[in-house]
Amino acid sequence: MTKKAENKANHKVDLNMFTKPKKKNLLKEPASPKKSTVKKLTKKKTGRPAVTGDQKLSEKITSYFTKSEYAKLEKLSEQNIDAPLSKIVRNALKQAGVI
Repeated sequence: MTKKAENKANHKVDLNMFTKPKKKNLLKEPASPKKSTVKKLTKKKTGRPAVTGDQKLSEKITSYFTKSEYAKLEKLSEQNIDAPLSKIVRNALKQAGVI
């Protein structure tokens, strides 16, 4: 081998020129608030309040109606700004004093 060939074989490439330079920290210490001055934030509750156990509507029933009865209930629903039929039946039972 010639000297040029030996130099090329022994020559190592310095890859440090491809690395990013380290960022200099402009601040000597990282800024962190003192524990005594930081106020704990309380989580605000949004939405409507929870319903208590006595007022919670958890029990279901199923009732069947004829086509004419169902049509009357639908008409009432349309008059009451498209209220659900279950609400209409429940209100009628309340007004009659059944529940």
